[in-house]
Amino acid sequence: EWTPTQTAGKSRFQVSQKVYLFALITLDENWSRRRMLLQADPTAASGSGAAGAKLEVAVTRRLMLATSFDVPEDKVAVFWVEVQLTRGEACASRSELQRRLRDTMHDYLSTTASPFHTAQITRLSVDMRDEQCGTRPARRSLLTEWSSATAKVELMVVFAKGTDATFNEKAFTDMAGVNAIAAANNNRVAMDDTFRCEDCTPTAPKPHSSSHSSDNTALIAGVCG
Repeated sequence: EWTPTQTAGKSRFQVSQKVYLFALITLDENWSRRRMLLQADPTAASGSGAAGAKLEVAVTRRLMLATSFDVPEDKVAVFWVEVQLTRGEACASRSELQRRLRDTMHDYLSTTASPFHTAQITRLSVDMRDEQCGTRPARRSLLTEWSSATAKVELMVVFAKGTDATFNEKAFTDMAGVNAIAAANNNRVAMDDTFRCEDCTPTAPKPHSSSHSSDNTALIAGVCG
């Protein structure tokens, strides 16, 4: 299930790519009754002589975000970003780190990208390297220092419709803590290293923190008879 901060307050569920339909069939064989389950394999016949059915549903993160913000799917761009973590970020919980990085990416995009609705981190992995998190809280001054830990995130940006989606990759990479960025091949975003939007503001408020993950929730549909 997607959280409200990721879908402009709308309730959305991401359906698994395969939905199996099944039915309970009542049979009368030699005055005895038993139930048969239709097989999910459409090439195989069940005991009732009927073939099974399989339904494929293509649902992606990109489609879910586009639907939530009422924009064409090509307005959703995907980037993979590697960032250096401060000591405070490296030792934060996963949900807190995701919130901090989302806010940071949001701020960086506000001047390096054309108007957008939201920026969401849909995947996150952390490499602690030799960074150690002690049980005693560190001094506040140490928490803001760069650590040896890094994080790799999948960043999805929903650009506003009605304008050309434009992104200054060089300016974004020059931001503090950004080690590298790569864009998905199917992004429809103009990469312009001269673009700078000093007065641009996102078309939606900055997202608040959320402890929910962005993992898919499988939905199984059944038909009983």
